[in-house]
Amino acid sequence: MATVFDRAAERLDREESLLATDGADLLPPMPAVAPPPAVDRELEIANACWDSRSVPSGSRAGTLKRLVQWVLRPYTTGQTSYNGAVVRVLNAWRGHLESLGPALARHASALDERWARLRELRDERSIVLEGRLLGRLESLESRIASLEADLSEALAERDEDRRRLESLAARLAPLGESTSSPRPGRTAKDPEPR
Repeated sequence: MATVFDRAAERLDREESLLATDGADLLPPMPAVAPPPAVDRELEIANACWDSRSVPSGSRAGTLKRLVQWVLRPYTTGQTSYNGAVVRVLNAWRGHLESLGPALARHASALDERWARLRELRDERSIVLEGRLLGRLESLESRIASLEADLSEALAERDEDRRRLESLAARLAPLGESTSSPRPGRTAKDPEPR
């Protein structure tokens, strides 16, 4: 008998904890991921422009480019260093952005699991609440049935009491008529002797 009560207490504790939790403890933390900027085309252009060998060597354009760079070197060194740093940063970010794809896929999978667990939790809660409501409804229905039985019994007793009262009134009616008429030799105003 104690095991039945123990199991009932465990079930009640589980239901109470299920209804008390909001499910936040079941969920993995959400990483903050910014959308990647679309820099692929610009990065390809920057990488192509960075190297002076991007123009084929041995051509007049390549020679002219090297000559112009040699003449402008004192004026463009700072800009060239800056451009090189920007291209290196963009190349580093490109690798990082490419690695975000699998991370986002893993995160999407974790979100799917999270929502599946939340749906299960919601379904379990609704089953628990539905069971409790059905129990209360059955209790109310049994109480209503009991009250209806009590009411019909009380009405039957009232009807029986009314019949007895009417029967008693019918038997007492002839007696009442005989006591209301005065006795011979006395008037209705004379007091009764004690």
